[in-house]
Amino acid sequence: MNGGGAERVMLLLLAGLDPSKYQPVLVLFEKKGAYLEEIPADIQVHCLEKKTKLDVLRLPFRLARLIRQERPSVVLSFLWYANLISVLSSCVRLHSVPIIISVHNFLSASLTIQKYSEIKRFITRRLFSRANEVISVSRAASHDLASGFNIPKHKVSVIYNGIDKAHIARRSGERPEQNYFDGEAVVIVAVGRLSKQKGFDVLIRAFAEVRKKHMVKLLILGEGAERSRLESIAVELGVSGYVNMPGFVSNPYAYIKRSSLYVMSSNFEGFPVVLLEVMACGVPIISTACTSGPEEILENGVTGILVNVGNVGELSGSICNLLGDPVKAEQLALNAKRKVDDWTIEKMVENHERLISKYCA
Repeated sequence: MNGGGAERVMLLLLAGLDPSKYQPVLVLFEKKGAYLEEIPADIQVHCLEKKTKLDVLRLPFRLARLIRQERPSVVLSFLWYANLISVLSSCVRLHSVPIIISVHNFLSASLTIQKYSEIKRFITRRLFSRANEVISVSRAASHDLASGFNIPKHKVSVIYNGIDKAHIARRSGERPEQNYFDGEAVVIVAVGRLSKQKGFDVLIRAFAEVRKKHMVKLLILGEGAERSRLESIAVELGVSGYVNMPGFVSNPYAYIKRSSLYVMSSNFEGFPVVLLEVMACGVPIISTACTSGPEEILENGVTGILVNVGNVGELSGSICNLLGDPVKAEQLALNAKRKVDDWTIEKMVENHERLISKYCA
């Protein structure tokens, strides 16, 4: 239960499914992660005790035996590895329970930057089409599944992620664990795992250009393998004293709410829930028009600013423009806050229930 968007969606589903119709059971490979404590108390949790990479050979059998024991109406899995194990569990023929897999990224791009990418592509093409249903979180990502991975279009359903506005409003009003908002400098915030996907190297380079014109600080909330490289870039550009990376924080909304601007610099996404959360916080957004998701959320110039992926000059220029035009920034944030009602947790849960109900008596 690491602190990612897919894990957050899983938590929202566990809490939102109609208890008069559904009794969810949560299965984890490892019982750890930042969100572990947020699992609803009434949810039964099983752990398959993944220890090593070789467990990929054992986990399908462990899951299949658990499925035979629990006798669910349907299995719903999240993220690539879990999707693989779920599909393989049906291949070992210890059960015949329908499998629904949920893909939370633009898979072609996501696999490209991973180890053993070609092997994973081959496995995905050969196995994922065996699932009874495939959930995609955006239209662009759904087209990628059909065209790039041989998944029949009739099996793919687009279900947009949603947010809990009341929860965000409550948490955003809390005091941040650390105070980065003292002094004259305005604060730009970004949130995400410190990985190549998120493009934080481009953001830091753009920030260094913005620092030449504006008194600003950059706050990146998240942890990951790219930390040392990002810190080196900040030192190289002479802005390390103005870039803060405190790691994963349990309540990012308290920081987002107090910031002047949110920037998403991703190279690709699936459907970035964080943009919806920022919209709910009433903070103006600049985002890359990456594949996929942002263009299905933001209307350029109306609810946010969209820039090209990897373009340091365009990103720094857009940041400077908004910092220099607070009236426009406030209007973007206001428009976005009104628009965010299109993506509620209720709609997300309802759409999942509609799909699940096809397999429930």
